[in-house]
Amino acid sequence: MVVADSQMYPMFYRAIATESAIELDLEALLDQPYLTQGSPGIGGVAKSVPQDFIVEEIPLYELSGEGEHVWIKIRKTALDAQSLADLVAEKTGVTRHEVGFAGLKDKSAVTTQWFSVHHHTLDPQSLIGPWGESVEVLEATRHTNKLKVGHLVGNRFTLTIRHVDPERIDDGAKIIETIRASGVPNYFGPQRFGSGRRTFWQGWNAITKGQLAPHLRKNKRLRSLSLSAVQSAVFNYIVAQRIAGGTFTSALVGDILEKAEGGLARVDAENQAEWSDAVARGLATPTGPMMASRMLRATDEVADMESRAVALFGLDEAMFERRRGDLRGERRPLSVRVEDLTYDAVQEDVVRVGFSLPSGSYATVLLRELMKNDHYNGPSTESLPAHA
Repeated sequence: MVVADSQMYPMFYRAIATESAIELDLEALLDQPYLTQGSPGIGGVAKSVPQDFIVEEIPLYELSGEGEHVWIKIRKTALDAQSLADLVAEKTGVTRHEVGFAGLKDKSAVTTQWFSVHHHTLDPQSLIGPWGESVEVLEATRHTNKLKVGHLVGNRFTLTIRHVDPERIDDGAKIIETIRASGVPNYFGPQRFGSGRRTFWQGWNAITKGQLAPHLRKNKRLRSLSLSAVQSAVFNYIVAQRIAGGTFTSALVGDILEKAEGGLARVDAENQAEWSDAVARGLATPTGPMMASRMLRATDEVADMESRAVALFGLDEAMFERRRGDLRGERRPLSVRVEDLTYDAVQEDVVRVGFSLPSGSYATVLLRELMKNDHYNGPSTESLPAHA
């Protein structure tokens, strides 16, 4: 049977046994080994208050000041992106469909991001100022196109960790040096899979059995999130296997590398030494699969590893082919370089970390490596550390 039959899953979310009766132990499959396993973490608690998690988008391009779309730079506190998009629609008098944004942002945070609305006559300057206690418009101008998901270079983070063990702050500095040299695993964070892994199970049922929950049939965005959660789970497993096997920063025969200068490269027996040197110098990064029927495939030993991962999740190529209209395949770097990385002790038991990550990478992955406890995504239901 499939390990998902629980009262917390309504019928449309429950994973039902496949014909092959594969047992899917999702908790084990999603286990994430640390890259810095040999270094103790600093402990502590992240996101104690929204001001401890500050995020600012890094735009993909400059705005022209002209065009049919009004772009609005907004700083919000403790508000989710979907609710803010609804507020933007209300304030500007457009439909929700006419509101664009580049990416979702954490609710328990202070975030600065751009939104766009399609509006011919709206005066951008009239929007600047407070929109209540938790929302403020910082800038507004015009541009030629709608802002779409992914239209950003990345995000700049300023994160504060409280209740740190003072005796372990120096251990954190060593972890930061490793991350500065090697990057961090490009894991998808746990929020990708939903509360109780519900988002994953919705997507898994859709891919393996063709069973779409009613709300996924009607909502393309939610359907995409559910299906991509399955892709993300397979990718995370590949990353974990490469870390556990000591090949996370190696170029293996069959690898597809993403070059720092742009583009992809294949590794074979003849060029392996050359590409291994490039990976060690940060000039290229091995990639893993975001599985779909149309995706560049690895070869040799890497292809075997990826095929085993797909099978362990009860998936096969034919299942992805059936959902080719919904799934876009791509190669995702196994690791991500962390830019502008800073680490400072601001009080005896408080540290502040600053860094930039490219779009699609998770700040909480870095916090997890640094803290090595269950509070990297905010205070958990467990009691806080004794010195909290």
